[in-house]
Amino acid sequence: MSQTQEPIQAETLDDLGAVPVVVTLTRPDKRKVNVKLRALPEGEVWAIRRSVKWPKPSVKDFKKNASGEVVPIYDRDSEDYLEAMNDANRLLACKMLLAALEMKVPGETEDEKLAVLETKLGQYAFTALVDAVWKINVVSAE
Repeated sequence: MSQTQEPIQAETLDDLGAVPVVVTLTRPDKRKVNVKLRALPEGEVWAIRRSVKWPKPSVKDFKKNASGEVVPIYDRDSEDYLEAMNDANRLLACKMLLAALEMKVPGETEDEKLAVLETKLGQYAFTALVDAVWKINVVSAE
């Protein structure tokens, strides 16, 4: 994914914009495939994150805090909550990938296009492309 080139001096926001990135995948049959992804603008990433319905953990108990107020204790370890979080994270990954792919994905709506990704995209490609999309679009400690 990375190419060694001399850095350019950023003069405008266009120099820091949503540029295309080519990712080379190796298919299980050892053939190489180049896939063009685009770096997403911050506003689009935020909109995708907000479009995912994030689960809320159930309340497992209540306790009084230091000021005597009764507050809930959430069960963030429940199997149902953890499974729902996994589903939400997977949906986020799929939506980010769909937005970043610079190829036509069949379907009229986002849900139809996500269903096509789910049925046509090989797991090897999904994993590699989601990893690349995350590196391109998500700020991390690296």
